[in-house]
Amino acid sequence: MTQKLETEFVARTVYSRAMAMNLLRMFLGHHDRDHTIFERDDSNARPYLGEMRKLQKKWGVTLKMVDNVMVSKIGGPAGEDMWPFKGADEYYAWACPKHFITSVVR
Repeated sequence: MTQKLETEFVARTVYSRAMAMNLLRMFLGHHDRDHTIFERDDSNARPYLGEMRKLQKKWGVTLKMVDNVMVSKIGGPAGEDMWPFKGADEYYAWACPKHFITSVVR
């Protein structure tokens, strides 16, 4: 599914962009209402706030661009084999259900 969102024109320019913008609006909206939790010294989000703002202003933003920052870098607790990931592709491979559900068929 991720590949289709990145390669098919309508999926990339309409669906992927809409999901990306919704995620950015939610994340940055929460930041704008109360930024204290996002800007603490121990916050995973703090180093990436500027990058998130730039993505929000980028016309061709896609879900994978947002995932490269929001999900793979900010998305969860730090730890072995967990966050931060190098990027969206590494996160997608880690989160893929085929590792846990052996009967999944494409």
